[in-house]
This record gives sequence, structure tokens and C-alpha cells, in this order.
Amino acid sequence: MVLGVLLCACGADKGKQAEAVVAETTQEQPGLVMPAIPATLTEPESRAAWLAVHFWDSLDFADTRQSLDTALMEQAFADFTSVIALVDSATRTVAADTMLSRALRASDDVYLYAASVADKYLFDPESPLYSEALYEPFASFAAAGAPDAFAAGEKLEIIATNRPGRLVPDFAMLTADGRRVRLSDYRGRHVMLFFYEPGCPTCHDLMERIASQGVPEGMDIVALYPGNDVTAWQEHIGDFPEGWTVARDADGAIDRRRILSVRSTPTVFIISPTGTIQ
Repeated sequence: MVLGVLLCACGADKGKQAEAVVAETTQEQPGLVMPAIPATLTEPESRAAWLAVHFWDSLDFADTRQSLDTALMEQAFADFTSVIALVDSATRTVAADTMLSRALRASDDVYLYAASVADKYLFDPESPLYSEALYEPFASFAAAGAPDAFAAGEKLEIIATNRPGRLVPDFAMLTADGRRVRLSDYRGRHVMLFFYEPGCPTCHDLMERIASQGVPEGMDIVALYPGNDVTAWQEHIGDFPEGWTVARDADGAIDRRRILSVRSTPTVFIISPTGTIQ
């Protein structure tokens, strides 16, 4: 299925993946000494979980020469991300809380910088590490009373809107041939909602990647423009492969009713036959 090829993580054995990541991450890094994982922990998953929680043990967040060092913090956080991607959500929450609480105890400035690094790497749609699931515990920590609590609350709403398993509210779309169709018309089949901007080169590149794999049996693809520039939309209707439904959000319902949160284009959602985000 296209979903597995485009949107899912590597399908390699997770234990081997965890072992490789832990081995690479625990190599000596400038300014951040990785803690020695207890020898009693032999399973890759348990070693990854321990490292996730203790990753920042050697960093004195009160020493701003380190905690506000852009190169050090960004490289360290990228490595931290590779570890928390391997652990369960409960461990991920503890790991995020441990990092941010230490930063907050140092000062508001240190905390806000640490939080901004997490935002940059995990919540910015342009980041190669972008993951709302990985970012959620960082936003939850902030929303509980940190200096950026208000902004974090808004981010949690976005994450909840896009959460896999959520039933997508029904809405109408206007197709290129003038038909008015609804998301509910696709019940019983998978549907890929391909959000794009007319003339967007990155959107076109992703469209070609998807088209080159062919449409999986039982899946419909809807190229959906969420904007209101009808002229631009009409000019680019012919950009899409035969078999795709080209449509626009004529009612502006996507954003107004928080149907889905589309923060950049291209954005792809796979909707299950029962109407939930897959």
C-alpha cells in the first residue's frame, strides 16, 4: 500500500534498529557525555528506554555556554529524537519531562530555547524529523504551566485534530467537473487526501512519486486545494494523473470547522474505510 511506502517508518526489525541507534548515539559527543547504560540492561528496547530518560544527565542546563549553544543543542536533540522514536509513549513522556523540567529549573530563557529546539525539529512541517506524535509530550509539558503554555495548548489542539484514529467530520468538496462530493461518499474505501497548492513544485514532486507507484486497489486519491484562488486552481487542474479526483474546499470548511489541520503543502492524510485518520 502507498501508505506504507510514503508515510511509515522503516520496517526493519525494531530491536535491531534500537540497538543500532543506541550504539551510535552513545559515542562520545562534544559537550554532552552520554551516560553509561547499565550492563544489566541487555535488550535493545530496554537500553533505548533507559537512554531516553537519562540522555541529558551530563548537561548542566544552568551553564548557558552549553544549554544555549545552538550547535550543541541541535545536534544533541537530533540524536535524542532518534532515541525517543524507539520507545513507548509513556517512556517518551518521562524523557521529554526530564529534559524540559531541567531546562525550566535553569531559567525561563533556557527553557524557552530548549522548547524552541523541540518545536523546530518535531513540530515544524518542513523538518525532516517532523512528527506530531513525538512532539506531543513536549507540548503537554508546556501546556501544564510553562512560560509557553498558551501556544502549547494551541499545538495540542492541532495534534488532537490530526490524531490517527480520529473520526474525520464529514465535509463537502467541489470537483473539477463541477460535482459536489462529500468525504462520506468514500466510506468503504481508503481515500488519500492530497492537500496541495496550485503550481507548488514540491507538491508536484510528491504527486509524481505517488503516481509512479500506482493507485493501490481499494483506494481513491483526492487532490484537494484548501485555498480560495479559484483561477489558480483551474489553471492547474490538468497537472494531476488520470484517475485522481481534483477538488477544492469551496466552503472553507477544512480550516473553519477544524476538519483537519493542514499547516503546509503538500500534506497527505490516509482516511480509512470507516472515515478515521489512518
